[in-house]
Amino acid sequence: MAATCSCPSAARRRRLCAPQVVLAEDVNAIAQKLIALKTYYPKADMFKIVAQRPRLLLQKESQIVENAERVRGRPERLGAAGVAAPHD
Repeated sequence: MAATCSCPSAARRRRLCAPQVVLAEDVNAIAQKLIALKTYYPKADMFKIVAQRPRLLLQKESQIVENAERVRGRPERLGAAGVAAPHD
């Protein structure tokens, strides 16, 4: 099924809508990444996190797990949404 987009020009459509198509192509991989995120951050609002940082789902699952392991044990670094705050 082709993705639809209401962008006015073809160039702008490719630039703005391409990531949405990429995410929709591999639903199983996205589900696995969300499961991994929810496993490491069970109280986090995944909808809010993904809405603010959709590129998070473009990372490899192994990178998501590695990042989660890095912040595990450092709850003082977690932001209000339950994800690691950016390094200063």
